[in-house]
Amino acid sequence: MSKTVVAGYDDSAESAAAVRWAAAEAVRFGAPLEVVHVWGFAGEPHGGAGTSRLGEQVLAAVQGVADAGADLARQTAPGVEVSAVVRHGSVAEVLVDLSRDALLVVVGRRGSGRVAGGLLGSVAHAVLHLAHCPVVVVPAADAGTTPGVGSDEVVVGFDGSAGAYQALDAAAAAARVRGGGVRVLTAWSPATETRSMTYWAVAYPDESPGEVALERAERAQAEAREWWETRHADVPVEWELPIGLPVDALVKASGDAGLVVVGARGRGGLASLLLGSVSRAVVHGAHGPVEVTRSEPAPS
Repeated sequence: MSKTVVAGYDDSAESAAAVRWAAAEAVRFGAPLEVVHVWGFAGEPHGGAGTSRLGEQVLAAVQGVADAGADLARQTAPGVEVSAVVRHGSVAEVLVDLSRDALLVVVGRRGSGRVAGGLLGSVAHAVLHLAHCPVVVVPAADAGTTPGVGSDEVVVGFDGSAGAYQALDAAAAAARVRGGGVRVLTAWSPATETRSMTYWAVAYPDESPGEVALERAERAQAEAREWWETRHADVPVEWELPIGLPVDALVKASGDAGLVVVGARGRGGLASLLLGSVSRAVVHGAHGPVEVTRSEPAPS
C-alpha cells in the first residue's frame, strides 16, 4: 500500500489552500490523500459528543467539514483518490501520529488554530518539529487558486549539512513528478557577525572574511555536485551562490518557484537551515509552499 498525503482541514481559507495543493501533489505522486478534520477529545466515545440525538447531529456536522474538504480536493484534482477522516484529540498529536505512515503532511500557514494553525509555536510548530515525514506549509491564496501552481521549478537551500542533503533528495523527487528542474541556493555573506577583524587577521592573514565564506560555499556545492551526479543525474539542476542571508535568498526565489525545500536542521555558519531560524523564517515569509524535510544522516 502506498503512503498517503495527509492534509489538515478546518474549513478556513488557509486550510483550503493546503487541501488544494495536497490534492495536486497526491496525483503527481500517485498517492491517496487523507483530508483530516480534528474535533473533540481523545479517548472519549465519539469525541465526547455522546450518543444522544444531539450528539449524532454534532458528529454529522463534524464529518461534514471533513467531507467538504474531500470535495474540494476532488474539484481541484479530479483524479485524486481521497478520503475524509475525522479524528479526536489534540490537532498536533493527531497529525504527528498520522505522519508515521505518510508521504507528506500538509498544513496551512495561517489557520484558525484548530487544524492548520500556521503560527509557528502552536499546531504547525509542533508538527514541523515532531512529524515523522516531510511537512509542507502552504500560504493562503485567493479563492479558487492554489499556491505554487504555474511553475515546475523546485528551489532548495543547501549548506552542506546532513539535513541539506536530505533536502536535495526531496527536491529531486519533487522535480521529477513535476517534470521540472531544481535550483540549489547556497547563500554566503561577505561579512561575519561572530568574529572580529583581529581574529581574521590572525587566522586568515591572506584572505578576507568574504573570501573565506565564498570558498566554503563553493566547496560545499562542489561536493554536492558530485553527489548529485551519482543520484539525480536525470534531474536538471542549477547551482547558485547568492550573496546575503539564506532567508532573503530563499524567500525571493519562492516568488517564481513551485516549491521551496529546506532542511529541518543545519550546521550554522555557512547557511544555517536550523528550524527556528532560517527554515522557520522561510516558512513564515515564502510566497508559495515550503517543504521542511526530516534530518537524517547524510548519505555517503
